Amino acid sequence: LSASMVPALILLLVLHVSSAAHAAELVRQGFSDHDGNTTHAAEHFRSEFGDRDGHRSALMADDRSQCSTSCDADGRCMPLRYLWGVQKGGTTSMWAMLAEHWACGANAKFSDTTSEPKHSEKESHYMASISGTPSRDRYTGAFLLSRCASKCFVEATPGNMIAPLAAARLRSMMSATEAARARFIIQLREPLSRHVSYLHMKIRANYTQLSVQRISEIDLYHWEAHTANRPELLAMMAMRQDVRECNSAPLSTRKSPKCAATATKAASLAAQLVSNCIILPFREDQLGSETAAGSDPITIGECTRYNYPPALSWGLYPGQLHWLLTHFSRQQLLLLNMHTVVAANDPNAYLQEILDFLDIPTVAQLPEVDALAHVNSATESQSTDILQCDLHARLSAVFAPYNEIFYAMEPEYGQFPPTSDEPCKSAPSHLLMG
Repeated sequence: LSASMVPALILLLVLHVSSAAHAAELVRQGFSDHDGNTTHAAEHFRSEFGDRDGHRSALMADDRSQCSTSCDADGRCMPLRYLWGVQKGGTTSMWAMLAEHWACGANAKFSDTTSEPKHSEKESHYMASISGTPSRDRYTGAFLLSRCASKCFVEATPGNMIAPLAAARLRSMMSATEAARARFIIQLREPLSRHVSYLHMKIRANYTQLSVQRISEIDLYHWEAHTANRPELLAMMAMRQDVRECNSAPLSTRKSPKCAATATKAASLAAQLVSNCIILPFREDQLGSETAAGSDPITIGECTRYNYPPALSWGLYPGQLHWLLTHFSRQQLLLLNMHTVVAANDPNAYLQEILDFLDIPTVAQLPEVDALAHVNSATESQSTDILQCDLHARLSAVFAPYNEIFYAMEPEYGQFPPTSDEPCKSAPSHLLMG
């Protein structure tokens, strides 16, 4: 099973489809991580397959009291359940499963100062797209109780994970009680395969006419320019031997305070390298205990003025986790590995773990579906649009130290498949002769 086939296969494992051809058509119609298609697909599946053979495990509204309801007198709700990332890591398929269990999305999609009305949209984009001070009223206005019979909101913007200020913006809009009740799920994917899959998505969506090779060359150029002579990078690389020693030690040592401190320091440097600043946690007196309207993040240094950092950094997970864990506890986060999920091939256990963590009180009862290994949303032309091996090696070298820091942060997580699983090709002969 190739890495590029994973999101479609996860989707097919959890939905009652009648044929491979029909499934492929549904994937093509809407289930991708391309913005704007997910709502249509979720509604299509809900109407097409929702009650077939009694397999839906839907809940009535009064069964959902544990899920994520935090609404004011006007019916504006603060979502407390988040699929935080990563893009091209299966978040769309995960959200579709939850939508089948009557989770609701946003009623608006944001871009900086504007918003577009939507119906149960997977991604609001609010924390990742705004400029200026976040507004609780504006954000919760996209999650209206009157439009969600189940009272269960799940916000699933994977761009939140890569936006340096997203977690701080969210925390500033939450009361202390809401912040303590919040839950986050992150499903990770080996960074190089995630990068290539993301580029294939851009090409399918006609965002670019360039090849995977050419886009990656440009991305690497911008990342090297961003990090050139940066003291954070030098300090992080100076810690690499300590990180490796922790990773090679017995599990008890890897979980020790010393190794945890090493990982946290390295992750904070990785975060600063991208954001150009240190993002500090809020004190309760800065937000108020049970009221929160939204505040500017508190930082040391002036953060880089972008919501989305250089594209190559989207697969550098330690800093992204550091931004989230600055404002929320590790116990509020469920970290999943997309590769082990697929290898286990147990969709009910997978969904049940998610439902239990999110406090959605139901039992996963998904139908058995034949594994349709050849259904893939990538076209034949894209399957040959792969990296040249020299650039493949350079990108692997970029990701490697960050993967090591992540393994030190999460000693029980396991490791990603080797980057050699992502195919590459030799450079054209005329280039080799130059």
